[in-house]
Amino acid sequence: MNFETENGRRVVPNVKSTSIKTVSSVACTSSCTLNEDCCLSSYDKTYKECQLVTECNPEIEPWQNGIVMRKKGYVGCYTDCGLNGERILDDKVTTWIYDLSSEKCNNLCQGYRYHGLQNENECFCGNNMVTLTNPRAPERECNEACTGEKTQMCGGNCRISVYYVHV
Repeated sequence: MNFETENGRRVVPNVKSTSIKTVSSVACTSSCTLNEDCCLSSYDKTYKECQLVTECNPEIEPWQNGIVMRKKGYVGCYTDCGLNGERILDDKVTTWIYDLSSEKCNNLCQGYRYHGLQNENECFCGNNMVTLTNPRAPERECNEACTGEKTQMCGGNCRISVYYVHV
């Protein structure tokens, strides 16, 4: 089993997955979220194919032509400028936290699916990610250290580091 895209990126063999046809990356992500055994979803826009992975392999690489999401831990760096009032996570916002860390934001976002860190001191919470207007950004662009934990990255200007909320 080897799921390649036109750019040559792949999901490494040795994973248990199911392939389904979906109309969008949002539908693919929702399918994974609703399946408690799913730990990763990958959407290929060209073929409108969604891979739901139930036994994750640490050697999974992101698809260039789609979206990769892991259900535990770090989700990724995303563009988030609030254009047209749409933030990637818009259910709850807490700003100017002088000692922000991923753990502190996670605790503020209990009851939500995701938490995000931006501009060193802003924490966002949400149950859905608005990725249509806020696409994935290169990891190097989420480069501002958190005010409360300098070894952690808290997004950047118009960039947000998104994580799954854990209990």
